[in-house]
Amino acid sequence: MSVRQGARFHHVTLLIWALVAFLVIGAINTVPHIGTYQLDALRDAATWYYALFALVVAVLVTHLGWFRTAVERYGRLVPYFVIAAPLVLWGTRFGKDFSPKWPVSNQEILDMKGGDLAVHLAGVVVFLLLGLLRLQQRPAPDDLSTRRPLVTRWSQWWWWPLVLVTVASLVNGRAALVTVGAAVMLVLVLRPLSHWGRPLLVTAVMLSAVLIVNPKFEASNGRELSVDGLVLALQSIAGGTGESSVDGTRTWRLQWWEKIEKYTIHGDYFWMGKGYGVNLANSDGFQVYSDQSLRNPHSIHFSILARSGVPGLVSWIVLNVVFAFSLLMAFVRARAYGHLMWANVHLWLLAYWLAFIVNASFDVYIEGPQGGIWFWSVMGFGIAALELYRRGEKL
Repeated sequence: MSVRQGARFHHVTLLIWALVAFLVIGAINTVPHIGTYQLDALRDAATWYYALFALVVAVLVTHLGWFRTAVERYGRLVPYFVIAAPLVLWGTRFGKDFSPKWPVSNQEILDMKGGDLAVHLAGVVVFLLLGLLRLQQRPAPDDLSTRRPLVTRWSQWWWWPLVLVTVASLVNGRAALVTVGAAVMLVLVLRPLSHWGRPLLVTAVMLSAVLIVNPKFEASNGRELSVDGLVLALQSIAGGTGESSVDGTRTWRLQWWEKIEKYTIHGDYFWMGKGYGVNLANSDGFQVYSDQSLRNPHSIHFSILARSGVPGLVSWIVLNVVFAFSLLMAFVRARAYGHLMWANVHLWLLAYWLAFIVNASFDVYIEGPQGGIWFWSVMGFGIAALELYRRGEKL
């Protein structure tokens, strides 16, 4: 039975319609506010119009045959990312006094956030766990010649210490911790552990070493980067810790989200929200910066709810549920038919998507280009994967 015959539901069509609905609702809540807020309305509208990247990526990858090439080139960048990520992150944190700044806002040009980098770290870890580097060691389906393996050495187990060092350097906050943990846990649940002995052994050894040494660094925000700090971060996910430096932002977020829920779900902004253009932090009374630079609550879900109302939130939820369910069903179908590489690709994209959603649930991430372009591009790549697999393309 072919993949085309076995696929009972055409998820791609439903995905496109869900994406179009999200775009239309976003436009409805933006256009009336352009006259009042002008460029601010267009800037805030990036939350929804960056979704066009999903359509563009899906069309280009599908029709130009770039899918396998894109996965291979991603694999080639993995070791460079693993080495560069912690260097760039800590370089920007300890070198703030020397970092160049934008002339108007006086903000650092190079300003890396641990949560943002943790999203891509989660994608890299899952990519390695699922063995997708093997794509570079196999001939393409239409290539009859014997090709020399390109990055055999990169797939060896000794890359895992570098990955784990990168993890340790990034996961110093709640969002980063949950982001990496959620993506890896998804793979652990859906895939057996029989071939993961070495990575797990290296993980156990390095965690034991960290516990013994217990290094401590004082961050600029007052938090202690140590094993004790890590424990506090874990405790704060479930509830209060008694430490003001940890609990403060959590309480602030929860209060803001509660207020948004009251004036949308239970209030006058149920249908249309406050629109794109209004500074939500000022309007809701939660501004924390003297330059009024904070505009959105630290959650993509509440940002969309506040600006697009309940219909906007529903369209956002439907779009993501359909996307995640489609990838999950494609993964299950591919494993059932013995298409293991396609199954791994679908699971990788599902875990990558989950990492984006988790980080965006605790920070202003998808609302800007640093997260929005990547998120919607990954969704577009996932749509292309679903369509190519439905057509019966070989990987």
